[in-house]
Order: sequence, then C-alpha cells, then structure tokens
Amino acid sequence: MLTRPGITAKKFIDGKRKNYQPPVSYFLIWITLYILSLYLITKFFGDNVVINYKEYFGPASTTKFAISHLSLVLTIIIPFHSLYLYLLVTKKNYNYFESMVAVIYSLGTLISLQFVFAIVTLVLHLITGDSIDLKISDFLKVLYLGWFITDTIKLYPVKQKLLRIIVYIILAFGTFTVWRLYAFPELVKVSHFFQ
Repeated sequence: MLTRPGITAKKFIDGKRKNYQPPVSYFLIWITLYILSLYLITKFFGDNVVINYKEYFGPASTTKFAISHLSLVLTIIIPFHSLYLYLLVTKKNYNYFESMVAVIYSLGTLISLQFVFAIVTLVLHLITGDSIDLKISDFLKVLYLGWFITDTIKLYPVKQKLLRIIVYIILAFGTFTVWRLYAFPELVKVSHFFQ
C-alpha cells in the first residue's frame, strides 16, 4: 500500500485476495497500533510532552476526547472519501462499496504512517527533549493522499486526471480538516449536553 496503493486495492477488488490482508482488518490493526502507541506515550511521558496536539481537534478537552476515540473519529470520514473516489475515478468500473475498499486500505496506510510518525517523534523526544506538533503529520497525510489517488487514477480511463487528483486531495483532506476542527467539537458539545 505504500508503493502501489492503486494496484493493490484494484487487485483485491478484482478478487485476487490471497496475497492481501483484508481491508477492514488492515485498518483495524493499524488503528489499534497507533492508538496503543499514543496511549503508551501519554502514559509514560504525559499529555502533549512527546506529541503536542495543540488543540488539534478544537479545545483541549475535545482534542483529548478525540485522541482517545480516534477509531470513531477516522471511521466517520470513510464514507466521504469513498464517495469522492467513486465519483471522481471508479464510477464506471466499480460500485460505491468497492471504492470503499480502496479507501479503507488508504486510510489504514495513513494510520500506519501516523504510527511511524509517533515512533519517530518519541525517538526525537528522547534525543532532544522536544515536543513535536501533530500538525506536522498533516504534510504526510497530504503526500500520501496525493500518491494514493495518483497511483489509483492511472488505472482508470478518465479524462482530466490531474484535475481529478487535485479535487480528490482537496475534498479528502478538506473533509478531515472540517470534521476535526468544526463538526467533531460540536458533536462532543452535544454529547456532553446529554450526559
């Protein structure tokens, strides 16, 4: 999924599944490892000491809640990313749910990159004592989303590929950004209201 994400997802969708981890378990394995790493880092070093969340998901209390419920936070964006991929690239070849398979693979890989970011951040903290801003990892997300859609779109006969790549990156990263900065904090406020 790092070197040929489009081909890997396409082969799985086309039924060549023997050599590949199923997408849902792939996603769940990486999200579990990432959440576990964040938990252990926070437990041993404290909040915002190694990775500085700096209100990444809005106010500090909302960010803490989001980090502890990260699987929910990320799962909610899957249908949106799937819709973008379906409408921009795969509509003529696959249905929406088959497009979702590719997106689940890509988000699992994004989470694996976040896991690597957490480990690198921990090592840097042990060497320098500094905290690394989580927003730096957004650069990795945009790069991987760009690579994922570029490698995927090459496989399909669609026009204006560069425009579609740009639109996908903007929609995918934009949806995550709007979700984390505006929608999720409001959802947390509403949930606290009912408690």
